[in-house]
Amino acid sequence: MVKKSEIKHRINILLKGFLLLAVLVSLRVVSLKTIQRQKFLKYVNVLMPGKPFGQRGDIYSIDQKIISTTGITYDAYWDTYTPYMSKNPELIEDKLSDLADSLANFLGRPRDEVYQFLLNSHHKKHHYVKIATNLNISQAQRLKNFPIFNLGRYRGGLILHPIKRRIHPFGQLAYRAIGEYKYSKFGDERQRPLFGIEYYYNSQLQGKQGIVVYRKGPGSINFIDKVIIPPEDGIDLISTIDMNIQYYLHNALIRRLKELKAEHGVGIIMDVKTGEIKAMSNLQLYPKDSSYYETRNFAVQWAYEPGSVMKPLSMIALFETYPHLSLNMPVNTGTGEYHVKDHVFRDDKKGGYGTLTLQGVIEHSSNVGVVKVILKYFKHNPQIFINRLINIGIERKTGIDLAGETDHPIKDTTTKTWWDEVSLGQLAIGYEHRMTPLQILALYNAIANDGLYITPHLVYGYRENGEIIKQHFNYERGSIASQATINKVKEMLEGVVLRGTASRTVKSDIVSIAGKTGTAQIYDPEKKAYLQKYNTTFVGYFPADKPRYSMIIVISKPTKNRSGALAAGPVFREVAEKIIQYETTNQSPQDYIVNFWAKKTDLPEVKSGFRRPIINLINHYKIPHTDKSDNSKWIRVITKSDYLELENYYYKQNTTYYTLTMSPLDAAYVMSKVGYKTQMYGVGAVASEKKLKDKTVKLNLR
Repeated sequence: MVKKSEIKHRINILLKGFLLLAVLVSLRVVSLKTIQRQKFLKYVNVLMPGKPFGQRGDIYSIDQKIISTTGITYDAYWDTYTPYMSKNPELIEDKLSDLADSLANFLGRPRDEVYQFLLNSHHKKHHYVKIATNLNISQAQRLKNFPIFNLGRYRGGLILHPIKRRIHPFGQLAYRAIGEYKYSKFGDERQRPLFGIEYYYNSQLQGKQGIVVYRKGPGSINFIDKVIIPPEDGIDLISTIDMNIQYYLHNALIRRLKELKAEHGVGIIMDVKTGEIKAMSNLQLYPKDSSYYETRNFAVQWAYEPGSVMKPLSMIALFETYPHLSLNMPVNTGTGEYHVKDHVFRDDKKGGYGTLTLQGVIEHSSNVGVVKVILKYFKHNPQIFINRLINIGIERKTGIDLAGETDHPIKDTTTKTWWDEVSLGQLAIGYEHRMTPLQILALYNAIANDGLYITPHLVYGYRENGEIIKQHFNYERGSIASQATINKVKEMLEGVVLRGTASRTVKSDIVSIAGKTGTAQIYDPEKKAYLQKYNTTFVGYFPADKPRYSMIIVISKPTKNRSGALAAGPVFREVAEKIIQYETTNQSPQDYIVNFWAKKTDLPEVKSGFRRPIINLINHYKIPHTDKSDNSKWIRVITKSDYLELENYYYKQNTTYYTLTMSPLDAAYVMSKVGYKTQMYGVGAVASEKKLKDKTVKLNLR
């Protein structure tokens, strides 16, 4: 028989066991909820709310090219010491050199540098070494075929992370204007537009957030478990940028910057009548590789003393106050030096220009001439001059649809640093006041537009159900001056290119240009002195007689050719010529003249073809004509005794003839549209056609 004391002893042991078990379970629960919570949380199906956006809208150029879209790119990393490598050390010995060869070619880096980097990483047993970022799918596939990498993730160690990114098919072209955007890794709730159109129009591009419930899966993968409110996709925007024009500007500017070893450069092209920005380049030197990149939007965020491009604006203030003044008014510039108190104003020409007309003062960019005239008429009441400049819009923001536009109030007589006549003279020739390149361009654009100021803008409209809808907004902001004043200043700007400071570097045989050079010393606020470094500018418009585009080129700190005419001027001319040629189907207007034409002695025989270059030809030579073509895209020109007659060009369908009297390039274009290849013989206009085999037609030119 079991004793009672033994039963009690066994019960005590059992109770203590249960108590210990309870304590251990409690400790385990506490551990799981606290210390080991994160370790096991990823294995639990957790429901969580989210507010994702829909598909972000794309951005298009005005010529319907995608310039910003959403896509998947890949970041590549290498696990340099996988278990397979540790068990097979001969893999690194035999194949690392081949991998270095492939990667060096892929990355464009020195082979020895790449090999040493890979070898060191392997010796240090790094498991996450960055190889490359922002790769497209084809580049990622190439990496998979490289030695070692081709063994797969767990043997060769190649790790490819797919990442949702904004893709810019044109790379650095207009990069700061288009903008950048960062996606978050989870649900897109924390989208981050950084700058440019992407930032300014973010609410339209991102659409509207929805409400969903996510189910947390393995790792960082999240699945949508339930949709409460579906997100709405963003809209596609149509920018005003023309990628052909942008290409011309970017290439010409970057080439010139490299030639001059300049610090940075800005180029902007604007449609005179609409204010649409057709191209915008902001290029800055990156010292490490001596290349130029779009790192900052200098066009709207950088203000500088404009120098002589201010002088025509000073002339507007002068003519608006004293409208009776003539362009032929004599101005004695003397020997090129003019002392005002303790300051000396100087002209570039040694010995000075002597006596010039007021027109000549601007053409030759005489500092002395401008200062003398402005002091003569405004020194007793300089605030009148300053108020006139304010009325023109010298200190106001342009209102462009980009964030971060800067502006600077103009100095006036109440400013502590105002120095009587000296500050007045300095202001008149472009010092002691700063402006952005876009502010300067917008004012010159107003001059080209007969005084009407148009707000610059980068977005034309949006796409809805496949249709392009233009933005409804009034961009006109009134006139900056009277028509009489504008006419005088236009004549001055044409003279600058025809006879003045820009005659050697900007004057073109292809397109007439009007504009102004500007060269300004750079002020160092720490040294409180002007340096022997310069900002160089050319700003103007073309064609001079019927302006279609305005443009500004600014090159900062060139190491040679340190003037607006020599540094910036050639870029302006090159781009203007390419735009005109681009818009005339790569033909100059003169190509439409059938035979040699002795200008002004008779009327030319003109080929049929595209309307625009033919009209340019007629306007350029001011040929009398009548237009009966109803603005048809294709026109025929009939030479009469004392004028040209324009009429519609009709294809003779269902017959042999489509292109009689047409320009050769236009004829080739028309034939391609009706399914024919062309063979051409002779020179001149199309005189006859003959069908050959294999959908080919022979064109005889005469």
